[in-house]
Amino acid sequence: MSERRKDLACVAALIALTAAVYWPLVRGVTPFSTDHNYHLYKVVETEALLARGRLFGWTDAEFAGYPHNVLYPFAGYLVVAALDALPGVSLERAYAWTLFATWLAALLSVFLAARMHLSRAAGVAAALFALFDPGGWWVGGHQFVMKNGIWLPTIAGALTLVALALAPRAVARGRVGGRTGLAMTGALLGVGILFHPLALLLAIAAFIPFVIALLT
Repeated sequence: MSERRKDLACVAALIALTAAVYWPLVRGVTPFSTDHNYHLYKVVETEALLARGRLFGWTDAEFAGYPHNVLYPFAGYLVVAALDALPGVSLERAYAWTLFATWLAALLSVFLAARMHLSRAAGVAAALFALFDPGGWWVGGHQFVMKNGIWLPTIAGALTLVALALAPRAVARGRVGGRTGLAMTGALLGVGILFHPLALLLAIAAFIPFVIALLT
């Protein structure tokens, strides 16, 4: 079996295992604890704006009025809204599937980063740790995503991790060969910020020592 096929087999196995652990999400069962309800409401507001041909707009339903999708990233709500627009897909199922995709992003990002810089075995181990991490407040894991309902930073962190994993290879390839890699790094960071501003903080914290290492 080629190296690429071995990697694909690992990815397929991780996806299957994630589906087994979070089978209720695959079935479309949505959790309603803590922040999940608020995110569902934000999706409803986003869908109402999209129906009027807008992504940003004023809503009277929050506080004394609120500029919806202006002060907080909107990518997560767009993903749920897009799935909800599919025939036969309810809002609850669309939200559950987005949460499942969040777990896949978390697992596959750590697998890819570890695979690129360490080994395939390290990637699988890292992904398994991510899958079975009980988590806690602001440290990710099951509690943070499923119980606290704070899943947008997880997607942002996953995209940032992949971007940072690609950056050293892009720089090593030089001015010509590395342009595509650097463009991909920038694109992933940009998309990550559209999910949660934590991506920007993570990128800054990681790139400072990265730049220092390049200059020394």
